[in-house]
Amino acid sequence: MKKTFRLFAILLALAMLFSMTACGEDGAASEQREKRAYDNSETALVTEATEATENSSEATEERKAPEEIVGAWKYDVDMEKLLKLMWEMDDGREEQSGMEEIMTELYDGLFMTVVLDLKEDGTYEFAIGADSLKEIAATISERLPAVFPELFAAMTGMTREELEAQLAESGMTMDDVLAQFSDVFSAETIIKSMETETRTGDYSYEEGALIITNADGKQTKIIVEVSGDTLTISQIEGKEDDIPEGILPVVFVRFIPEEIELNPAPEAMLGAWKYTMRLDEILKAGGIPESAEEILQLYEGVSVVMIMELNADNTYRTFTDADSMAAAAEKIKENVDKYYPEEADDYDAVDMLHSFKSEFNDVYTYQDGKLVFYLGRYSSMTWSVELSGDELRVTDVEGEIDSTPKELFPIVLTR
Repeated sequence: MKKTFRLFAILLALAMLFSMTACGEDGAASEQREKRAYDNSETALVTEATEATENSSEATEERKAPEEIVGAWKYDVDMEKLLKLMWEMDDGREEQSGMEEIMTELYDGLFMTVVLDLKEDGTYEFAIGADSLKEIAATISERLPAVFPELFAAMTGMTREELEAQLAESGMTMDDVLAQFSDVFSAETIIKSMETETRTGDYSYEEGALIITNADGKQTKIIVEVSGDTLTISQIEGKEDDIPEGILPVVFVRFIPEEIELNPAPEAMLGAWKYTMRLDEILKAGGIPESAEEILQLYEGVSVVMIMELNADNTYRTFTDADSMAAAAEKIKENVDKYYPEEADDYDAVDMLHSFKSEFNDVYTYQDGKLVFYLGRYSSMTWSVELSGDELRVTDVEGEIDSTPKELFPIVLTR
């Protein structure tokens, strides 16, 4: 049974491979390199400087940046080139036989736009361009079926024949897996798998360098040069060993982003709303087949509560209720004791809930029955909503930061 669980865990993890944008945590350089080899960390350019700045709560020492550096800058990342350079850094690449060729084939000819917005008040936003993200996801989704068997086999460290034999033990073929997990590899799901949230933080400028400071007070120094409408990053101090040779220098070009017009939601829609998520139902709607019995048994009857707060000043907050997460962890432990008591030590209930835990807060706008939630000015999600007394019905969701399975609609939030 555990073999089956491991296979499906690996399969779901495949979606993460399609993201070049998953952020790393501060840590040893070797650990960061290992992580990037699997989820191809965030564009390795500004990323290496911004990975330590998420949600900075303490402003840096105020130094007025020169006028020419303030504004929005963008750079088109050659995904195939980036992937190849990162693969060269991976000490364990020989163990991933065939992976490099398959992944570069998936990303051939694709470019991702990244945006660095340096504001006058000393804060910044770092975001992925929504249009380029959608194009990448759609292209990968279209190319994936042709390379899926080899990719799946390479990830498991088996030959294709060995993998097919193990699947056969579960009564499945490779075609069955691809068909049952088609939703997992849809363009929408690939987008959702990517860490596309806009990063925000504080910066200062000093003698040709941007100084980035994270919430713990750790600083990163980026050597930059501005010439007209170009901003060149030539060095990120302290990260030399983590950045693939050939990435720097990176040249950003200036552009003018569209302004966002904010309209408040109707007064009757303001306030706090909650939605109870049955995780086993969400997993099935998201592509987990009935044959993945172990996964569904572990999440059987497990629920978590999401809270959304809409404010009159066009701010919002969504978060996972802590009490419901604690109750969900206890329910998973009960399921483990019920179905797999001899393997109880192999399961970490809190870790199994990690992907369902979230918190976002930013601004929203409302227009003609649609709520548009922003994460920074470059990423958004649109809800089509209907208000009926103490119920807020979500009939559709679209955007680059969400891809809710259609089977779950309508989603009903209550006061």
